[in-house]
Amino acid sequence: MGHNENMLRPATPGERLPLEDRADILDLIALYPLTFDDQCVDEWVNLFTEDAFLEYSWDFGKQRRPYEFGSGPQFYVKGHDQLRQFALNDKAFAEKGGTIVRRHTQPNTVIRRVSDDVAVATSLTLITFYGAEGSGDWYPPAHHAPTYITGFYRDEFAKLDVGWRFSARSGIFDPAMPPQWGGQYVDPPARP
Repeated sequence: MGHNENMLRPATPGERLPLEDRADILDLIALYPLTFDDQCVDEWVNLFTEDAFLEYSWDFGKQRRPYEFGSGPQFYVKGHDQLRQFALNDKAFAEKGGTIVRRHTQPNTVIRRVSDDVAVATSLTLITFYGAEGSGDWYPPAHHAPTYITGFYRDEFAKLDVGWRFSARSGIFDPAMPPQWGGQYVDPPARP
């Protein structure tokens, strides 16, 4: 089972996780924005498996269902080295004045058990940015009120000896955003 319409209904008994696993996954989802927004690079990278990937897609305001990947430009990094470089690039951009405050929220999370050591989840997201002078394409030229980005995350998790980790995280966002993060934009891959 992956991300499909099964995420839009109550879980069956076989899809339910034990409460401890569910709590650990919810903590992992919460740690993603806490570590990324506060630019704790190593802590953020350690939320992922060694071979995990992170991808973002922008849909230019199209309404998407949470199991559909976006049709717009895509950002993609894979493995700890690329994840670390992505976070370091974001941190450098913020240190140059690109962002005063950025906060992710991820309410309304649905989690499904795939096997004893694999789970999937979908979470809505709201991200706020407060810009500063010098922010470039992200914001107007002067300090301004918050910019809001909406969308959702589609996650896959693996249970390792050290606990649950992201094995894949796909962010599907509503507005288009510029390529400031230093990753690579590629054509979206075919989705099953």
